Amino acid sequence: MEALRIDWNRSAEDIENLVRARSRGGTGAYTHHGGRRLEILAATATEGRYDGAPGRVVRSGTDGLVIVAGPDAGAPGRGLSVVRVRTEDGTEMPAADYFHPEGGGLTTGE
Repeated sequence: MEALRIDWNRSAEDIENLVRARSRGGTGAYTHHGGRRLEILAATATEGRYDGAPGRVVRSGTDGLVIVAGPDAGAPGRGLSVVRVRTEDGTEMPAADYFHPEGGGLTTGE
């Protein structure tokens, strides 16, 4: 299961590949938000560039709900546009419905 945990310090492309590989069934790639496990079921790396701490949730008019990713938080990099998530209780929903308007952050820890 540790191999499925999303490390937001990795590139958006690497995370997109992990999500895509796991979206075909079973347990998806996951992260934590508000102390709870959250699976990312559908996401794509953005063309737009975002700066901030890896795991930061931002909203973009172009890319929708985006999570900052990448090893160099000091320089803008591609983010991960998250489309669909699954909560701990198994509820699937659009990512925009899950995250509060103010955004927040995600963690890799439990």
